[in-house]
Parts: sequence; structure tokens; C-alpha cells
Amino acid sequence: MTKKLKVLVIRLSSIGDIVLTTPVLRCINSQLNVSIDFLTKDKYKSLLAANTDIENLIFLSNDISHTIKALRANRYDMIIDLHNNLRSFRIRYALNTKSYVLNKHSLKRFILIYFGVDFLKNHVVDRYFETVKSIGVYNDKKGISYTLNPTTKIDFNTKQDYIAWIIAGSYETKKLSRKQIEDVISKLDMPVVLIGGNSENEIAELIVNNSFNKKIYNFCGIISLDQSALLIKHSKLVLTNDTGM
Repeated sequence: MTKKLKVLVIRLSSIGDIVLTTPVLRCINSQLNVSIDFLTKDKYKSLLAANTDIENLIFLSNDISHTIKALRANRYDMIIDLHNNLRSFRIRYALNTKSYVLNKHSLKRFILIYFGVDFLKNHVVDRYFETVKSIGVYNDKKGISYTLNPTTKIDFNTKQDYIAWIIAGSYETKKLSRKQIEDVISKLDMPVVLIGGNSENEIAELIVNNSFNKKIYNFCGIISLDQSALLIKHSKLVLTNDTGM
């Protein structure tokens, strides 16, 4: 039997970008004879904890030298860097093995963001697959592989029809205003669950208190990523800002 190659995949953040690596992980695992370790930050472990394409989930230490020392002991045959920043470069340089690195197309992204001209004409998943094209990995077009932990439960009736509204966003320019959200909710007669982090809890409470629709539920900052995914999975409709969810 041919020995499996040991592969290290690096994606350190954030929620959406990590989840969008899962098609690549699935295809690498199914199309090559490999064992995959995945390096990320500890706070994102729930995103990949149940992913069966990963052999070992490894977390970035506050002292990157400790991480490098641990990774060296694993003697990887290949590194697939889907983050491509200074820290991932330091890791690749220290491990000194064959690497395949994401091309961020930074100039094209800059032009798109600041001038609205799209020279990219593809999705981040497409760019991930460009990174592994030369080793024979192709997109099977089966979408993301997010596996909910079977023990995940939430104190909410997910069998009813309801709307999941993700009000979070990394920047204010990526969010709808509270007034915009309240205006839409005032026209709804279906239950709405509000999803976000701790920083959205206060605005969510204001939305709940100001709403004429009494079936508004604030889950911002009080449920896990897996519970948020559970609410999204069973919702009738998802409304979301440009954010990981």
C-alpha cells in the first residue's frame, strides 16, 4: 500500500474563509492519497471539529516559535497555504518543504473594493482551487462540507417557519442600520431570530424592544457557532450582512 503524504493546510481566520476551505479539503482528501492536518486559531475550532477530511486540527500558539517546533516534528511532505500572510510565510519558511500558496490578487481586490471594477471575476473558493490545481485537485462542485455536531441543541422550536437574520459584520459599512432592520421586521408576521456576536447584543435588544413584531428572538453573543449554524440550517429564509455566517 502506498504511504499517505502528510499535508499541512493553513487558514488562520476568519469564519467564512475557513468554512470555504472545506470543499478544497474534501477534494484533496478524496482525490489524493494524503493525510491532512489543518492549522488555524483556537477560537475557530468548532468550525472544523467534526470535519472528517481532517486528521489533526492544530492551533496557532501565541508564540509562533512553539507552533513551528510542533509542526516540524510532523515532517510534512507538502504545505497548502490558503491564507498567505506574514505568519503563514514564517511557518512555510521554517518548515522548508514544498508549498502551494494562495494568490490573493491583492491589486485586483483593491480595485474592486475602492473603484467597483471587478477584474477578479471569481470567488474565493475558485482561488483556493487555483492553489491546488497543479497537484491535480479539482472542484467536485458539491459545495461546502459543514458538519454539525450531533449533540448540538438550542432552546428554540426549529420546526416552525422562521427567518434567521445575521446582523453581524466586521465593519459598519458591511452592516444594515438598526432602523433598516426594524423597518423590515415591522412588515413581517413570521418569527425572526437575530444572530451575531457580543458586539451586536445591544443593538439586537433595541430591535427586540422597538419591534411591533413580538416574535423576535435575540441570540447575539449567547450561542455557539454550531448553534448559530443549526438555526440557519432549519430557517425558512436567511438574511445576512457580508459576514462569515
